[in-house]
Amino acid sequence: MKDQVLKTFLVAACLIGLIILGRSIEHLPNFTPVAAVAIFSAFYFKNRFLAVLVPLAGMLAADSVIGSGYDARIMAFVYAGLLFPALFGPLFRRNILQRNGFGSGWKLAGFALGSSTIFFIVSNFGEWVFGTLYPFTAEGLLTCYVKAIPFYQYTILGDLAYGFGIFGIAYAVAKAAEIRRFVFAWQRNETTEKTEN
Repeated sequence: MKDQVLKTFLVAACLIGLIILGRSIEHLPNFTPVAAVAIFSAFYFKNRFLAVLVPLAGMLAADSVIGSGYDARIMAFVYAGLLFPALFGPLFRRNILQRNGFGSGWKLAGFALGSSTIFFIVSNFGEWVFGTLYPFTAEGLLTCYVKAIPFYQYTILGDLAYGFGIFGIAYAVAKAAEIRRFVFAWQRNETTEKTEN
């Protein structure tokens, strides 16, 4: 039980740290690990509250370090768009999990693309409603989305790159743990056989 709690804490701390680091270093616009962390949180944490809390804590911590520079009402839309994957954790787990405990690359890519698109729609809608750059008309909304397309492509690239990176590392760690357990079991059997002989 204690080992599981410690493992959960370490994974959560690493994911939060990744968000802070990814948003603090120099990067392309919207090329951050936030959505990828939310996707992995939905996959890894069975507790939905924890799945939402981890990316949220990372975003709040990063904003406290670097600042957001945006109207709080607009940031509420940004947060909502980025937390989408974590909120739909059960659906994600059912559709992406395979027998080996990890998802297929195509499904992960599809979910990352869906997350990028939801973020694009939600965050720019918030910009149109509460921002000062675009008139509050249908044409203003359309212009807002058209102007945001260059940022959208970076969002997609970031979600895919960080998503496959996080899942790849997790898969490698899980496989290494399986090999370690196998080696330890084999060594125990060898020791038992020698003792019996």
